[in-house]
Parts: sequence; structure tokens; C-alpha cells
Amino acid sequence: MGATKFEVYTQRQIEYAKFFKALGHPARIGALENLMKSVGYEAGFDELFDGIDLAQSTRSQHLKKLTETGIIRTKLVSSNNKTCLRYRLNKEAIEFIRQFLEFIHESIDWNGNNYMGDGFYSSFQPGIDWQMYFRT
Repeated sequence: MGATKFEVYTQRQIEYAKFFKALGHPARIGALENLMKSVGYEAGFDELFDGIDLAQSTRSQHLKKLTETGIIRTKLVSSNNKTCLRYRLNKEAIEFIRQFLEFIHESIDWNGNNYMGDGFYSSFQPGIDWQMYFRT
């Protein structure tokens, strides 16, 4: 019987994998995009999944994945004798991911002889202006 992931990988590697797995579904990415478009970067359940045609139970499972990993934080809000949950990005979680991507970016000598990117095939074709999101 082989070793478990806790015996082979560092805690940090396991945490990064959890975060990126949580981001690995288009519905969850869509929910995060909706959250970023909302006023004050805070939204309710229906606002998170606006335009995402999924069953309520499936939406709940996606939201559970985002909250369990800590990417989204929740707050209980009461008004007019009604309570509801509001959702917001967890700044610390996003910073955790940013640090990982920054580590990768800084570890590669993009112009040096050690970078072997030229000539390698990838089906990835950026459809997003990444410079707009990652200003340095």
C-alpha cells in the first residue's frame, strides 16, 4: 500500500491543491465573477449564481466548496425580522493564491537560457487580458 498524500507532500502543497481544486469548475468561477461585479463585493446566494443555470442543490454544493476552502467568507445579516447569508471574498485566501503564483513567476528566468518555453506545445490561448488583472 502506498503512502498517503500527508506523508508525501508538504502541508503548503496540500493547501494550494485544495484552493486550485475549488477554483477548478466553471460554475464556481462564474460565481466568483458575479461576486466581483456586485456592489461592495458582497452578494447573496441568488446574486452569486445569477445567469448560471443549475439546480439549487448543485449551486449549494459549489458554494460549499468555495466556503470550505476559505475562498469565500459568510456573514449572517438580519433585517426586518429576516436573516440571510451574505458572501464575500476572503482576502487572505486570495493573497495565499497570489503568493503561489508570484513564487512561480519569480522562479522562472523568462529571458534566460534556463527557460525552455519556446517550442513547447500548449492548447492554452489566453482569451483574457491578464495584464489588466495582474498589474505589477
